[in-house]
Amino acid sequence: MMGYFLLALSGIVLCVIWRKLYPKPYPGIPYVEASAKRISGDMPELMSAIRESDEITDSMFSVSTRKLGTSIAQVLFPRFRRPLIVLEDPFEVQDILVRRQREFDKSPMTVGIFAPMFPGGSLSRYTTPELRAQKRLWADVMHVEFLRRVAAPRIHDAALELLDLWKLKSGSLYRDKPFDVLDDFKNAALDAIWAAMVGQSPGTTRIEIEKLQAQADGYEVRRQAPRGAFVKEEMTYISEAISRNAKTPMPTWAQKLETLTLRYRKFRRTVIGEVSRAMKMAVNRYRDIEVGKLEAEDSDTCMVDVVLRRQMLEDRKSGATPTDPAKDQNMLDEMFIMLVGGHDSTANALSWFVKFMEAYPVAQTELRTALKTSFPGPQPPTHAQILDTEIPYLDAACEESLRLAGTSKGNLRRAVVDTQILGHSIPKGAEVLLNLHINRTPVPVDSSKRSASSQDAIQKHGDCFTDPPGQDLAEFQPRRWLDKDEATSRDKFNPYAIPSIAFGGGYRGCFEDGQSSLKVAHTAYDYLQFLSSVKGDFANITAPPHFLAPSSVTEVSSCWSERPSLFAAPSLEANAEKRALLVLKWYLASLRSQYYLGGSTTSSLKKPLNAFLGEVFAAKWTDDTANVNLTTEQVSHHPPITACCLWDEAHGIHAEGYARAEMTFTGNINVRQVGHAIVHIDAYDEDHLVGFPDANVKGFLSGRLYPELHGIKYVISSSGFISEVKFSGQSIFARGESNHFEATMYRRDDEDKKAIYVASGRWSETLTIRDGRTSKIIEEYDTNVAFASPTPISLRALEDQDVWESRRAWQHVISALGAGDIVLASTEKSKIEKAQRKMRAEEGRTGTSWTPLLFRRHQGDYERFTRLAAGTGWALENERTFGVWKADLDKARTLKRPFRGGNLTPVGWGGQDS
Repeated sequence: MMGYFLLALSGIVLCVIWRKLYPKPYPGIPYVEASAKRISGDMPELMSAIRESDEITDSMFSVSTRKLGTSIAQVLFPRFRRPLIVLEDPFEVQDILVRRQREFDKSPMTVGIFAPMFPGGSLSRYTTPELRAQKRLWADVMHVEFLRRVAAPRIHDAALELLDLWKLKSGSLYRDKPFDVLDDFKNAALDAIWAAMVGQSPGTTRIEIEKLQAQADGYEVRRQAPRGAFVKEEMTYISEAISRNAKTPMPTWAQKLETLTLRYRKFRRTVIGEVSRAMKMAVNRYRDIEVGKLEAEDSDTCMVDVVLRRQMLEDRKSGATPTDPAKDQNMLDEMFIMLVGGHDSTANALSWFVKFMEAYPVAQTELRTALKTSFPGPQPPTHAQILDTEIPYLDAACEESLRLAGTSKGNLRRAVVDTQILGHSIPKGAEVLLNLHINRTPVPVDSSKRSASSQDAIQKHGDCFTDPPGQDLAEFQPRRWLDKDEATSRDKFNPYAIPSIAFGGGYRGCFEDGQSSLKVAHTAYDYLQFLSSVKGDFANITAPPHFLAPSSVTEVSSCWSERPSLFAAPSLEANAEKRALLVLKWYLASLRSQYYLGGSTTSSLKKPLNAFLGEVFAAKWTDDTANVNLTTEQVSHHPPITACCLWDEAHGIHAEGYARAEMTFTGNINVRQVGHAIVHIDAYDEDHLVGFPDANVKGFLSGRLYPELHGIKYVISSSGFISEVKFSGQSIFARGESNHFEATMYRRDDEDKKAIYVASGRWSETLTIRDGRTSKIIEEYDTNVAFASPTPISLRALEDQDVWESRRAWQHVISALGAGDIVLASTEKSKIEKAQRKMRAEEGRTGTSWTPLLFRRHQGDYERFTRLAAGTGWALENERTFGVWKADLDKARTLKRPFRGGNLTPVGWGGQDS
């Protein structure tokens, strides 16, 4: 009896201990409920998201706020670590950074990463009187006067040397070939920051110019590498070490172990040696100067001068004994942090600026015009002329580039008192991750729940996210930062158009913010001047090239119907198990042309034209077996939602679906598709639910863009079969095959999910289908063969198409892109976009709304989806797509032209398309 009692007692104790290991969420703050019911919390989804996106910060938001559709949420960890609160509302983020410093301080997680390497730096220390004193000592290096007088000339010199390097590259070895610019930007950033810091340029760009010139002339440079070469090597090492260690399960310990290595000691020894030279020169210069003259700033030549002069002045006034600055841990660590952070973030910000200029040629043309108007002469303007000339569009382009680039995506804070965020209680000690990357429309928030200071700021500057500046945040639109001056009717820059939090803010705001803005402004002019001197396509000079495809988003759905036999095949199969497999095969075979527009996997990916509201694409494909018709319509523009239906009437099979594409920048372009499709087979009254994969577009800085799908999607049959498709590729943790997938088909009622069929391979190359019970190969489908002999598309002649049909509406843009005339393509594209904005504004003024031609939205629960998706965890998310979009198949089959009465066209009433 006693044995049973002890056994029962042990079981109870184990259960109690087991429950104690579960995450303990903060009360009242949203979280994923399923994660609270397991020891691992959100860790499985978080690690999967990190592997798929190569992003840590963005993954935190994807598994919490974005999954829940809230502005604030918490990420749950095993019980030994407190939950992490994440906040995405830009107004509240700015409020915490700028106006609530007494409530929030540096996070232990951040301190733990930087303190082992740079214990005296401001990033490694909590707010104390000593830190405030150190900040005051460095405050003048971010003063406007210092930046104009000392930093700006250094940045200007570095930008001009970069311009010389690019001219040499484009005119000699890289003629008519693309070249990578990221290293060039890193060299230029190091030259500018090092010169501003110690007063002498390291010469990293100059040596590259000399090496390239020598290579072009056929001889080898034989001279000792400049000091900058050693400094660059150390900066590269320390940046990679921090990034590598931050991704480990225990970053603080990884950093501590790094400081014990010989390599880290070499880093400190080398950089301290270089900085000490500048310090000794400054000390010698100021040692015998009178106190009154020490207060003058005109003798400062660099940051070291400013800080040492202020320190010596304070020592003189207080009577303290001067210390050796080369042994001042706080001063050295602060300089290390500025070097590492400024060098890397500036180079990345400039690379993104170049990418945006090439991806958005209309903005590039407008900026070029503004700069040429301000500086018409043949010679480059001086740094003073650039700073003294008001160019609102340049300011707007720089601010927009910093916003969308997301060079710094998140900022960790710790609550130092019990407080509130958006009405939720935040206990003292809680860590909060703030989203600094404004690249999507934030979730609406009850204004009464905001802090008083946040409400005051919105009252003063307005709620930008309900106005035009806060729309289309995934797009590069500098004009969102411009207002019209009522007195002059000219553009004026509005720094409050959107919360400006790209580099953080407040007392702990980034030191590099001011310098990065200056560098982007200087480099913007020099970069565009360089483009003016290059002949031919812009792709000859940098990566990535512009990536407009000569087709619209509405045409992407052709992927589902361009292989008629595959689409019709399930209707010809009597076995339900095999029908489910054929639907899976059709789904997988469509992915290549869906994500590689045109089907080529060797050329750089192209971005389809953004469809306008009401745009229609109608076509059909016929082969020896089937005849498939497709009709696609853009049913919403904000947010962009595309709906389509396709059918083979003779075989009794049709499909309809819709998707909202959410595109964000996080170092790559991330495309999330919200929506689904349902295939229906009449003969068996059978439905098949299909999910759309999410994608990352990678390769911007290599010059070749390519898609990588990720996550798990389902193809679900009403006959009781589920295909679970797992997409993967190369990641930061393991090297995988690009475009890889594995799909397992099993019975819905089989709890063990025993494989009936397994399909695997590369969705862009070859699909291999095996019998899951015997492992025998059933079929190998080669997409290369399929694309070598495509089924011809059947379309009406251009002149017979309706003005709302895609190819007719975009004909001039498509023609210009085919001819390589980017300027003309941008001009024609802009005509449609401006007309569409005008139509939407008129609808808002009159209180009318657009009515789609072929699709109607169904609000609330959707029984077909709910029934098929049950048990998979797949949520409908109909609030993100304004409901479920259902096709009027009868109307689609008998589509009559003209689509809309009167003279309404995509470019307005009575507009012409030719």
